[in-house]
Amino acid sequence: MLLDTKILWMWLHVLGVILWAGGFFYVLVALTPALRSGRASEERVEIMRRTGAIFRRVSWTAIIILVVSGSFSLYNRIMDGVAARAMSSQPELYPLLPPGYEALMTVKLLIVIALIVHHAVRLLEPRVLEDGSIGFKSKASGIVGAVLFAAAVLLGLVLLTMNVSV
Repeated sequence: MLLDTKILWMWLHVLGVILWAGGFFYVLVALTPALRSGRASEERVEIMRRTGAIFRRVSWTAIIILVVSGSFSLYNRIMDGVAARAMSSQPELYPLLPPGYEALMTVKLLIVIALIVHHAVRLLEPRVLEDGSIGFKSKASGIVGAVLFAAAVLLGLVLLTMNVSV
């Protein structure tokens, strides 16, 4: 087979991360600071509104891609453990997942759930502030989102590099 399904699911997962995190960081470090310079005009508010609508569609698509590809990748990882056990005369030596994998995956999933909630309640959406400028409701929400994204990506890389068999 020219293209292994494991590689396809991994590629789709990376694509989902790029779409979601890339859009998030664009809004955080480029769009909002650019719109923030000066008072909110009708044109700036319209740009903000349109960009927000497009980003929401792209990001929810990315979240769906991440959930589906992550589920299939985890399934493939477990099936590798099942195959290793089936070929061994001592199956107890081959865990379904590498040691520590379940704990790291649990932490990563909790972080991703926090990111999805953060996104769903629109904490990181530019808006017209009380002083007439454009910005975030809270700077802390941007920092929290950035830290959560960085932690999720780091844990994803760690999980990716963990050996399937002992």
